[in-house]
Amino acid sequence: MAYLSHNEELIPEFKAGIFLEMMGNDNQLHLQFSRSNCDTPIDNIAYKVLDERFNYDHDKYRVGRFREVIVNDELVWDQPTVGVPTISLSRWPYPEYHTSDDTPSILSEARLQESLEVVQGIIDVLDTDYVPKPLYRGIPFLSGAGYGWTGARMRN
Repeated sequence: MAYLSHNEELIPEFKAGIFLEMMGNDNQLHLQFSRSNCDTPIDNIAYKVLDERFNYDHDKYRVGRFREVIVNDELVWDQPTVGVPTISLSRWPYPEYHTSDDTPSILSEARLQESLEVVQGIIDVLDTDYVPKPLYRGIPFLSGAGYGWTGARMRN
């Protein structure tokens, strides 16, 4: 909230957010959708990345609607007055949560690596998911690139 309150002019530039917490314990990944509940690109991309990562085996990860899994800082970004669709990825709940056993010793390097790969997969899709916008009016001139006016490849 402090960051947003001092940088409100940046809010329209944010397309999506990913809130990460408890990524290293030995529990399943849990995707919590944004406030729109799977109606934004970040929701759909995250779900698809998890599906592909776990070979469509829904027993290997969990999903939940907004605020059904855990309520945390994703709420700050995804509230109506801010409006940045924000998913949450966590490995919550786990038995050690907020106990004296909730220490770095429960972290798993394999689970941290798995979390990293999922987040990187989401970011990779976001980076390449775009629709080009022409900087001109009219139809593109493709014959100079070996294409006819219909877009069909011309023979030499």
